[in-house]
Amino acid sequence: MRLFLINLLIFISCGFFSADVLAWDVDEHRRLGDSVFNTVMKEIANFSGDIINFPVTTGGPIGIPKYLCRDRTFGDICALFARDDFRSDRFHDRGRSIAGQLRTLTREQIDSSWNALADKIQSDIPLFAGDSILCPIEFRTQNVISAYLIRHLMAMRLIQMAAKTNCSTALLSDALIMEASAQGYLADAFSSGHMLVPMEDILSPFHGRNNIEAHHYHRHQGVYVLNSRGDQWQTFGDELMHWSSTTYQPVFEACRSSLNEVLAVFYYSSGNSLPDALKRWLPSATAGFQPERAIARWLEHHGGGVYYADLRLPTLLLLPMPISASWSFRTENKDEYDIYRRHHYPQLRETGYHDPDLTDIDIEFLYPMADVPEWMIPKPLRGITPTGPYTLITTHPDWASVRWVQNRYAPPSYKGLLVRSGLQLVSAGNGSHAGGSIGLGYGIWDDLILFQNVSIDAVFMPSLHEAERTVLTITGGGGLTCPLTDRIKAFRFDGGLALGTNSDYGKSGALIALGIDSQVHHLKFTNAGIAFRLKYQWLFLEQTFHGPAMELIFQ
Repeated sequence: MRLFLINLLIFISCGFFSADVLAWDVDEHRRLGDSVFNTVMKEIANFSGDIINFPVTTGGPIGIPKYLCRDRTFGDICALFARDDFRSDRFHDRGRSIAGQLRTLTREQIDSSWNALADKIQSDIPLFAGDSILCPIEFRTQNVISAYLIRHLMAMRLIQMAAKTNCSTALLSDALIMEASAQGYLADAFSSGHMLVPMEDILSPFHGRNNIEAHHYHRHQGVYVLNSRGDQWQTFGDELMHWSSTTYQPVFEACRSSLNEVLAVFYYSSGNSLPDALKRWLPSATAGFQPERAIARWLEHHGGGVYYADLRLPTLLLLPMPISASWSFRTENKDEYDIYRRHHYPQLRETGYHDPDLTDIDIEFLYPMADVPEWMIPKPLRGITPTGPYTLITTHPDWASVRWVQNRYAPPSYKGLLVRSGLQLVSAGNGSHAGGSIGLGYGIWDDLILFQNVSIDAVFMPSLHEAERTVLTITGGGGLTCPLTDRIKAFRFDGGLALGTNSDYGKSGALIALGIDSQVHHLKFTNAGIAFRLKYQWLFLEQTFHGPAMELIFQ
């Protein structure tokens, strides 16, 4: 009965202290989505009450409701599809470039998703039905970049179908709803909390609490990023989107570009002339391609990487990549302060393509040459000797090497699942016995004022003093902050029950332990850490068993 109550307490603690898993500020998605939608629509359409009228030259004006589905605006739908903030496909693949992440999205996968949508349309099944507005099909993608692109491509193909079927208002609305779902992912791609957490790690499901804490850590610390146009900035995370214009402007521009792409496809496919706003936007967004040719190429069927590296879909060029070092080139253009604008290129992993004097940076974020398109490699470095980078930055006044130094590994949290393994020496009377221990625990608090590492633990001791004795201990405890040295995190105290688990040694009693906890060492290969605990414990059974123990705690 006691064991049942302890397990119940652990279960309740798990549920209570992980309740903020879904604590995503959906209002940011709503505000961003509505701001983008209203800005774009005011430029290319006319509002008549709650109706948006698209001025077209064939077939007369086309009107769709401002509330696209069940009294929900574009922003409402963005927020609705962005509720589950900790899906693995809402995160970047840590340490991979945009090209590297899109490589996992194949043409077959995109076409299969489109065929599933087309089948529903042919069957006259409403794509978005019910109060929840669930997505009509399941998209299986590995990262936030692929998750955005596949939904965005579906929106463009839907609106192309709408344009070719007498400008179907139902399909037009469906395309905008699909684009709203895509923009939920697009906004997440700019969140620092979604860039450095290794959700693709196969061990990630076992330390979910660490993922949450790492997300929150990077959300506030921010991440230095650049995009494929050469812009560089520091982005922040959830609940900080509107905190700074340098954080908000890039994500707003990307979402606006994405919606422009969808609407440009509609006008192009329906045979109507582009509105003036789209005519002004397209030449600067299509990387030198003729606008009509660019739009036609967007509608071709390719794998995800082709849309980025070859077709240069405008919005993909705005997506951020974390960086640890960049080449900074002074352009001929000046800003409003009469200062020359800088164009940034990522420094690459191969010799001859990065500054040879890089210290204190994370080499993981020097991307390999195979993971960036050729047009992102500075021309002066192509095919030169290994000493070329040094010569470039010491002799050419327009080039500089920039280091972006920051802690890219969030300290693992003591909260959540804990795995314990240790060795102990137990004495009773005139004898002593060495044995092992293994256990599980749940960390409740990591740092609460003066208290550290508060947890509930269950540890199994297979041979305690006598070889036949087995004991299960159920304990709770925590520590006080150690002010003496940085190597020791806390002085710890534990108390609880020691339960004999076999009939010959079934005696139960109390347990107390005193010890010290080390600081946590990040394992690097996974988003978890290891700490050491030295302690002395007493088990008050039919006689008092006592002795020192050392434990490794994986957290």
